Amino acid sequence: MRNKFIKGTVVKLLQERMKQLRSWGRVYQIPIFTTMTSLVLLWTVFILYQGAQPFEKQDLRPFLENTVSEERLGEMLPRWEFHYGTSRITYKKPYNFVHFFLRKKGHFIIYAALAFLLIQQQLLYKRDAARAFALALAIVLAVAMVDEGMQFFSAGRSGMFLDVLLDLYGTIPVLLWLSFQQGKLRDEQACAGSSPLLQPW
Repeated sequence: MRNKFIKGTVVKLLQERMKQLRSWGRVYQIPIFTTMTSLVLLWTVFILYQGAQPFEKQDLRPFLENTVSEERLGEMLPRWEFHYGTSRITYKKPYNFVHFFLRKKGHFIIYAALAFLLIQQQLLYKRDAARAFALALAIVLAVAMVDEGMQFFSAGRSGMFLDVLLDLYGTIPVLLWLSFQQGKLRDEQACAGSSPLLQPW
């Protein structure tokens, strides 16, 4: 009984918050869905802009060389060696090793952020969780493929299908978690007999 009361209270608070946000959107003639779509577009442009930059502008090794000695950095690294595409990644080349992982972690983060924005946008359009997940995933895949394709025209860079898979690896957990949370919230609303939290614009 107490849990139902708490859940009902949370849902009501969320509904009130959404009403406030919609009121804000109407006052300034900026619906929430339009605002979220603008954020998605801006973040996509940022990703593609980064993908079009030459390698020299994104090379982290000069910074590492000025920050820590190669010997000291090598002592802190795990003894890993593996192939990534045509490159061999090894702890024996500390600057290259750290540069590789920082770059790939950057890929993971920026595409996870894109996935977060996309799923929010799709759910604001009142799509069910499965359709929102599928469409967001398709858009992320398209952006990742364009991103990697553009790198063929950037000095010192080359696109890789492995990077597309890495981008998706950062995307899918975010999409699954958000879709699950939204589906769970809507189920609770349906049981409570309340109206849907997110309305189409």
